[in-house]
Amino acid sequence: MTRTFCTVIRDTDDEAVLGPWARHMASLRHWAFKQQYVRGRPVKDVKRDGIARFGVSARQFNGIRFDLDQAVNSWRGQIDHRVKDLADQLKHAGKAVTRLERKLQDERRKTDPSRRKIRNVQFGLHQKKRRQATLQARLDAARAEARRSVPKICFGGRGKLRRGEIGEWRERRTRMITLVGSKDEAAGNQTVETLTVRLPDALGGGFKTLHGVQFRYGQAEMRAALDLGAGITWRFYRRDDGAWQANATIEEPAPAVTATTRAGTIGLDLNVEHVAVMVVDRYGNAVERWSEPFPTAGTDTNEAAAMIGDAVKRIVDAAWARGMAVACENLDFQQKKAGLHNVSKHHARRLSGFEYTQFHARLAARWGRCGVELHAVNPAYSSLIGEKKYARGLNLTRHHAAALVLARRAMGYGERLVCMRRDALVSAAQHEARHVWPRWRGARPRRSRETHRPTATSAPGRTRTGAARRSRACAVASPPAVSTRSDRTSAGAAVPPANPV
Repeated sequence: MTRTFCTVIRDTDDEAVLGPWARHMASLRHWAFKQQYVRGRPVKDVKRDGIARFGVSARQFNGIRFDLDQAVNSWRGQIDHRVKDLADQLKHAGKAVTRLERKLQDERRKTDPSRRKIRNVQFGLHQKKRRQATLQARLDAARAEARRSVPKICFGGRGKLRRGEIGEWRERRTRMITLVGSKDEAAGNQTVETLTVRLPDALGGGFKTLHGVQFRYGQAEMRAALDLGAGITWRFYRRDDGAWQANATIEEPAPAVTATTRAGTIGLDLNVEHVAVMVVDRYGNAVERWSEPFPTAGTDTNEAAAMIGDAVKRIVDAAWARGMAVACENLDFQQKKAGLHNVSKHHARRLSGFEYTQFHARLAARWGRCGVELHAVNPAYSSLIGEKKYARGLNLTRHHAAALVLARRAMGYGERLVCMRRDALVSAAQHEARHVWPRWRGARPRRSRETHRPTATSAPGRTRTGAARRSRACAVASPPAVSTRSDRTSAGAAVPPANPV
């Protein structure tokens, strides 16, 4: 398990030591990129010539190679993501064109067609076809760029260069030093030993100690890694305010998983404004529920990150305290965002600001450190099954009912669709080997008609649509305060770290 800790270097000599070093390593990085990716030379030849030409050690060159591999992989990943995103947008645009063409034909078939409606549909169809052609051209260009043999990378960023800000552009090109460590080296890294850095021979060599370095979070983990002889990868980075930041990456052994589905599961259903949390026991019964706040569109970036981190911490700590696993939906949200042009502005704003990926990234980073089992399940028909099968009987909202379905699905429980008609005969088709989900597909047409159907009359002339309260309703709880489990701690289980996500 990989963890990274960050701190700011408070030494007054940091720029005098790290500034020339960063510029020297940047020259080596640009030269190695040209030799390896533009001219196509073998890596071993580039490494041999780079060590002799720039006066660096083999380990220091490995840091340059690591940076180049990361940059090239990031470029290829962005191109693949752009091709996929443009293909999804083109697919949605084609569906919109087909829908408008059908609408235009239906309007023209009327006995008394409206010219105004026809003109409006024709105008919308024309604009959708223009967008379809634009997306096709962008997709062809992205696919052509993906076939390039030479990666299209601009060190320092294209924005500063295009605006003519040459000074800031050059500063951004020379603001990073990466030093890859190994467990067979002293203190995990032969170039950096507790921030005593070894300078390259081209800069005079020798060692230089940087003082005033203290990790606010991770100091104990760093000392434990040094005691175990684990490799430490250091990255020095000059921030926009001129201060140098030290990032240390270590490898930690993953703790034993103690919170599993044997004790139950906590299901999560992500929504635009909140996270529905449902506690389910090992028999698949709803026990407790609450909601966690979730940042909406327009929330400040730092505030949104804090809200997500606090929500993930409370959920994972609650799962660890109960010894339960966590179940969430495995959903590709980029496909939903690809069709933003076909929805209203309000709905598009809500979807574009939905921090789905960040929430799952924080959740994946947290559960591994606490020994909590995480299950990402297919969310197919979860909202429909939860609304039809559990919402009314347990007095749940649609979102908590969907979280209940996800938790049961992670535990291996099925959701059988039971027919309640007396005159229904058992046919041969019902004995076919089919999955249960297609049977729920027929419940979708009835869902829209029954959503706002009155359920009871509370006063003359007034009706209410909410489900009646039942005695089987599970308890509603506020976000729980995390309690310690002394028995699990004494047994050697992982204790949730005190620092936020």
